[in-house]
Amino acid sequence: MIPFQIIVKRTGAFVETGVLFSKKKWKELTKPIWEAAGKLWFKAILKKHFTLQAKQEYGYQDRTAKYMKKKARMFHHQLPLVFTGDMLRAVSQVEDVRYIPETNSHEQGVHVVLHGTPYMYMRAHSTDPNKAEELREISEKDAKLIADMINTELQKVVDAEKSFPERFNIAQGLHSEPQINS
Repeated sequence: MIPFQIIVKRTGAFVETGVLFSKKKWKELTKPIWEAAGKLWFKAILKKHFTLQAKQEYGYQDRTAKYMKKKARMFHHQLPLVFTGDMLRAVSQVEDVRYIPETNSHEQGVHVVLHGTPYMYMRAHSTDPNKAEELREISEKDAKLIADMINTELQKVVDAEKSFPERFNIAQGLHSEPQINS
């Protein structure tokens, strides 16, 4: 299991903009947005980790020449994080997105659990690649995609509630901090 979470910390922007929601109402309104963010990562971003461009975008550790030759000879491909394809199939099968309610620290988010193969955590040597950690990497482009989606959906919530009729950019009051919990 690979836990992955996106945490957004709430700052004083809500006081400054005049948006007033009770804590309970805010949780109720934002829960589907966080779940949608997790599903977006699972459906759109996870599969990018298994493309040829992923090594550059996510900064995967170089594999040995011996490993690359063996993979090319046996499986006729050079896809990153893929040898036999077992890990790709395993992590792609179950969409397990869990909402993280706001706590006393004013953090709220989503936890995406990937059900992978046991060898994701096995490393013969400390210099071998950490496949689980590589799979959890988020690029700036990915973070922007998720933040833009969250921002758009939060704006819709605010507009629908009519608590604050003026348009504002929630991203100014929020900052995303991808956090990995193993």
